[in-house]
Amino acid sequence: GSLGGKWGRTGGSGLVRPPESWRDYLIRPDFLGAVFGVYTSARSETGSTAVVGQLKHSLRQLLILLASITGIVFEDRSQKVAYSGFMVDGCMSVLSILMAELTDGSRSVTQSEHLESETVDMCCMINRLVTNFRVEGLSSLPNFQNMLNAMASVGDALLKTSVAELKDAQGDAEMVDGGEWRNEALGMILEAVCLLTEDHWLISARHGNTQDVAKNTLSTSLAPLYHSYVTCRIEMAKMEEYYLTANAADLDEVREEIAGVSMEEEMTSASSLGRVNVASSLSCLSTLLQSCMHQLQTLFSTDSHDVSPEAAALLEEARLLIMCTCHLLCDDSSGETPLIPEALLNACSKPSDSPHSFKTGSEDYASSTLVVSQIVTTLMGLAEFQASKIAANPNNPNLSPLLAKTLLWFFTRWSPAYILPSTREYDPSRLECGSDSILATWSAQDSSQQAISFCMTLCLHYLTYWPQEVQVIEGCAELLLALAKRGRNIRLLLMSSPSMDHLCNLHSLTAGQIHASSQKVAPSAGLSAEMITGYKRIPYKYRAQILSALLIASSEIDDAKSEAYFSRSLQAVQNAFNTLIDALQTKKARIQDVFTLEMICLCVELFGGISRSSEMCHPERIPIFMSP
Repeated sequence: GSLGGKWGRTGGSGLVRPPESWRDYLIRPDFLGAVFGVYTSARSETGSTAVVGQLKHSLRQLLILLASITGIVFEDRSQKVAYSGFMVDGCMSVLSILMAELTDGSRSVTQSEHLESETVDMCCMINRLVTNFRVEGLSSLPNFQNMLNAMASVGDALLKTSVAELKDAQGDAEMVDGGEWRNEALGMILEAVCLLTEDHWLISARHGNTQDVAKNTLSTSLAPLYHSYVTCRIEMAKMEEYYLTANAADLDEVREEIAGVSMEEEMTSASSLGRVNVASSLSCLSTLLQSCMHQLQTLFSTDSHDVSPEAAALLEEARLLIMCTCHLLCDDSSGETPLIPEALLNACSKPSDSPHSFKTGSEDYASSTLVVSQIVTTLMGLAEFQASKIAANPNNPNLSPLLAKTLLWFFTRWSPAYILPSTREYDPSRLECGSDSILATWSAQDSSQQAISFCMTLCLHYLTYWPQEVQVIEGCAELLLALAKRGRNIRLLLMSSPSMDHLCNLHSLTAGQIHASSQKVAPSAGLSAEMITGYKRIPYKYRAQILSALLIASSEIDDAKSEAYFSRSLQAVQNAFNTLIDALQTKKARIQDVFTLEMICLCVELFGGISRSSEMCHPERIPIFMSP
């Protein structure tokens, strides 16, 4: 029978728990050695018969199941550690042969097919070993560093092979064979990295103890794989985008959505890999960002009616770099309090002084903090430059709404966590690191106000000059809401931004205007007629979301400016609704008229925006307003 079919599995990990009576049969070095010996002999068999292929596959499945054994079948922990050491040694012996064959371009088609299934199975075996024996057990083995080096080498080989094959296909992903199995194998390695680096056992690292040694080993062995991952994925994305643009080809919406979700999941796993050695990963991303910033500014300054293949490749490179940066610096905090990731705190905070406390911080924390600040400043500069060009020529396709959406996504994750971080959410020792730590970078009044004002101004430009770019407008609404929900201090900074005043005025001026309104628009309070007209053209659904953000941001009751903005925002909706009701009652408007129906839709959406503002301070004001 199949191992694991008779006994319960442990969650979704695929671990199996044989009974104690099987100990004398399974936990034997001679038995394990025989299995590895038979497999080594079988894989060297040059015959291409189906029987040989099936034998190799069956042996690998047996090895995977043997790597998954846990529970009472082990007499004690020492026996389990010895067993894991034997399995790791055997796995490394197979991987050493596999690596030589992976980089051999002269293999036959049949050899390639066998190599594909073997690579996936061996990566699965590594994953099971990590899942089963965890970093605490594996780090005590003499072969632990060799195992990590093998994981990095296999991942690097998979990535570089994918790049080479896509290059041979001139960027046409449809013509590349083996992309799926390489992605599957890489995914298993990244999952194993996540299990290793996020293991709770590592939290209790103290200077010089086993956890500290294990963390250092992980850092030095796995850091090169992150560099390879970022550079290869970006190179592949550039080639694919160049091909699609040059040949006027495009993925259908369903496949594009699936590819996007898959890439998002992979980058989330890769962020754990990048946080193994934050300083090295930051250096990699900073260098790559700086190398393409000048090219992007030149592209944004070039007017064009179409996006060239070269421009499309550059924009895709920038987009993936921003995504990698965001995943490294920020976690998805939907429904949670936004916090700076622990790995970033350790890399950008002063090291702990006491040898008896858990090891936190880093000796070169000041330089890491500086690199983070420089990366964020670079992205702010890019967004600001793009927004200025949009104001001059919003129809230039080189300005890329997709890139703008990605920038907004970055700032939506970054700003709530890094601007005025809450002192209640972090260990007091983190707050004593001085002005060189990451917690202090955007905590001062000037730096935090500048960051908030930048976010507000960026949203204002996108909202008024790109009103029909739905994904960009949605990103603006999400950024404004993320900031408005962050707390009192952030809300007061929002009120101090001149762009908040402009946004409130835009809402007040357009609350009673539908898209088809012929009412003449005059410049008002620093707003051009073009900006007012642009805001009016925003889909009503997103005007309602922006209203929700306005109300939450201005909901502090003991601040005069907040109260004024709050009242003006509500009054504008009330005035628009009263005007509609008066027109219907006096027969100046007919209920069947298409413009009247559109005005009703606008009012309903705006009232919906008010009702969805319940995360404001003193939300009891909403039902009072909605039902006078």
